[in-house]
Amino acid sequence: MKPIEFDEIDTVSTKLDHEFTRLNNYLEPADMAPIQEKNFGSSLVALKDSGKPNSTYYNRIICMNTESLDALRGAVDWYRDDGISCNFSLPPQKTNEESVTALRAAGFHYVGTDAVYFTRPTELSRVEDNRAISILTAEEAGVSRVLVPELLSQATAPIRRSVEELSRRYSNSSLEYFLAFIDGELAARASLFCSGHVCWFSNAITRPEFRRRGCHAALISRRIRRARELGCNLAISDTEFHSASHRNLSKLGFQLAYMSAEFSDS
Repeated sequence: MKPIEFDEIDTVSTKLDHEFTRLNNYLEPADMAPIQEKNFGSSLVALKDSGKPNSTYYNRIICMNTESLDALRGAVDWYRDDGISCNFSLPPQKTNEESVTALRAAGFHYVGTDAVYFTRPTELSRVEDNRAISILTAEEAGVSRVLVPELLSQATAPIRRSVEELSRRYSNSSLEYFLAFIDGELAARASLFCSGHVCWFSNAITRPEFRRRGCHAALISRRIRRARELGCNLAISDTEFHSASHRNLSKLGFQLAYMSAEFSDS
């Protein structure tokens, strides 16, 4: 498999973050506060989700380099004005004494690591399907994409925008959902977000009683096949290193791109 450079995957991941943020704003119910995106200095980009103050995904800095370290305190204050903690992933090519010192001076502390993986779907051979698990798209299962984000989650927020309007927006988006069924019961779900020839594997959730039965691996295989159909030559995902998700990704052709250091000011 063709290797990947740190700068390439960092650039692609940042681009996907921007596009996925805009997509989520487009799909949000009408009464939800939009996810805010703000630039600080020359190259620091921050996301803030005041409607979900505990979210570590959308309350974080997604782009920063040494030229923008002076703007870090301003970004942190932007979060603190709303009582929200700020999070940041520091990839290896940006991990140096200067950036770590600046993060600590701004009140950040190290909280762990995140592993970023990649594969090239068009170069992978097809994997035999697990016949005990049925993988269907939301459409094939007769489930509106509007309702899929709430499946298997604890969220109970009502949908304010009309289902018809949200359905139209979802159908016009590049976000697809896949559902795993065992013996007719919904066991797991996951999503695939595509932009050009790049795609992101995310939002995988399995019901506790169906874990260790191959749902996650089956969902990965199905999304690889879909990515290949769409002509995607690069797929990215992230998860905890040495977790079950990591093992499934590795078995199905994903390689570790890099480990990032995670920081938070909470």
